[in-house]
Amino acid sequence: CVSTGYGSSTAQTPEGVRKIFAILAQEIIDLQPRE
Repeated sequence: CVSTGYGSSTAQTPEGVRKIFAILAQEIIDLQPRE
């Protein structure tokens, strides 16, 4: 869980939440078409 950041125990910690949001944000950024 710690290595992936998707574990339930990790998600309940502020650091885990930030990690998940950072991963999601990076995924969204990667999906944006570049001008």
